[in-house]
Amino acid sequence: MDPYAPQMVTFTVNGTSQTLFVEPRETLAIALREDLGLVGTKVACNRMSCGACTVLIDGAPHESCQYLAVWAAGKTILTTEAGLLAAAPGSKVAADPVVVALQNAWLQQDGGQCCFCSPGNIMAAAALLKNNKTPTVDDIKTALSGNICRCGNYPNIIASVQLAAKSLGGG
Repeated sequence: MDPYAPQMVTFTVNGTSQTLFVEPRETLAIALREDLGLVGTKVACNRMSCGACTVLIDGAPHESCQYLAVWAAGKTILTTEAGLLAAAPGSKVAADPVVVALQNAWLQQDGGQCCFCSPGNIMAAAALLKNNKTPTVDDIKTALSGNICRCGNYPNIIASVQLAAKSLGGG
């Protein structure tokens, strides 16, 4: 078998099984964006420095810009598209209640200014809220510490996570 030849990988994205042929060097971010059309995952720094490309892989946050697509074989991936877009009538994507709550809170608390960082911050916050229903401000800061907001909108981002936690029955 040629180790440089495209490989078939199957993984679950937002509740739907996906099978792709990817080159061994292709990142998960590129597979999501270019192969599957899920452009909510942003590629900003392409070196795991900003967090804009954060997705959940088997429930844990990962920067998809440096995570190879072949490593995702057999895994479950959650992206920002599992939020309000999935909750829309007629959508065939499974809506994730935590992502939906975070996106609603982002809108209510003005969590995004330019919003380039929002998908990554929302996904990192989703990992937090799935494991901690009543996070403290320090818990939120720690969970989002790898995500950079170029606008400096951190107080509103923290308020958004707090509102989402409250709407999900937490604190």
